[in-house]
Amino acid sequence: GGKLIDAVLYSNRTSSSDENYDGFGSSRMLDKAVQIVTEGGWTASGDEGKPRPEDGINPDDSTATRSICRSSEPVDSDSKTDWHIVPTSNSTFGEINTDDEYVP
Repeated sequence: GGKLIDAVLYSNRTSSSDENYDGFGSSRMLDKAVQIVTEGGWTASGDEGKPRPEDGINPDDSTATRSICRSSEPVDSDSKTDWHIVPTSNSTFGEINTDDEYVP
């Protein structure tokens, strides 16, 4: 594979979701999260720089018409603060991203 350019981590799990995989549910998901952090694609808040599911954006409020969207600001902090869920029918595929946020 090539060099990681960018990534997004999303999860509706928590660090206490399971004991075997730091909350990620499987070794495969944990390994992928560790990989994107190690390669500089995402920031981690866990002990010793380990990723936690809570570091990702929670997709629970997304639907077929409420998508996860990167903020329009050109800042890339490699964290969930760069992302949000847009209100119904505000997806911007192929357009400048909207900063409107869904509020449950």
